[in-house]
Amino acid sequence: MSVLSPAVTLVVPSRSVKHQEALERLFTRVCELSALPGVAQRVLSVAGDEHADVEDLLHVVEQDPTLVIRILGSVNSAYRGLRQQVGDLRTAIALLGFREVRNLAITVYVARLTDSGEPYRNYSRTGLWRHLVAVGEVARVISKVCRRAEPEEAFLAGLLHDIGTLLIDQYMRPNWRRVLDMTDEGIEAIEAERHVLTFSRSDLSSYIAAKSLLPRRTCDAIAYHREPSQFRGKDRELLNVICLANYLTELRGLTAIGVPEAVPPGDDVYYGLGLRTEQMSELLQELEPALAAAEALAGI
Repeated sequence: MSVLSPAVTLVVPSRSVKHQEALERLFTRVCELSALPGVAQRVLSVAGDEHADVEDLLHVVEQDPTLVIRILGSVNSAYRGLRQQVGDLRTAIALLGFREVRNLAITVYVARLTDSGEPYRNYSRTGLWRHLVAVGEVARVISKVCRRAEPEEAFLAGLLHDIGTLLIDQYMRPNWRRVLDMTDEGIEAIEAERHVLTFSRSDLSSYIAAKSLLPRRTCDAIAYHREPSQFRGKDRELLNVICLANYLTELRGLTAIGVPEAVPPGDDVYYGLGLRTEQMSELLQELEPALAAAEALAGI
């Protein structure tokens, strides 16, 4: 994704100043190699501009036919339940809203990253892609049911929570395969990553989110979703949402690396979400439609 911010602080704790600086150089280089395409960058810019209107976003979106098709397909999906199909882009953007159009633009970009790449052991980019989209959709549902965080922000954090995996696979494949070898031997994935790479997938994913100028709470949710107990900040609503979404998605067999790795969330996560028995029942009822929506979206 694009290197838009000149100063992004790494969330990952370093062994030394030199190690920190080395990770900065590595992460920055990876971000440069995987820069967002121009249209996606402009969509992010317009969507974040409080003075922009539908016409401004329309002018940007119509430059990418794939994104146009995705927007029209999304607004006309059975999941929306509209009585009449929408045939023009202007109406579709107005119905979806700026944040969802932004999310679709990034979704299309991430989907393109998964187009190639050979599977290795239990891992495949296709499986990772399905996991990313599913966590995004489940996070959106948790956000709505629990009234924690903002649903579209929760979707985006879920979609990007493991984006670093794609880039590690793409640019550090030999080392990535060593990580997968170790997990296949029973070593926890996060330990294997830190042993081989000296950082975790979550660290890189959080850095990418920060470089894309996403809010600090989004970056924190991505950085700590596998280790929420390590988070020392105060704003952890979104972190709780992503942690639970990742766990529930893995319970349904949609894993990031082909094997389960998410540990059951602690009581602090459920307490932070305010989940009571009746809310959990509602959440579980909404889970199947969310996963169905994720399967449809994964077919981009």
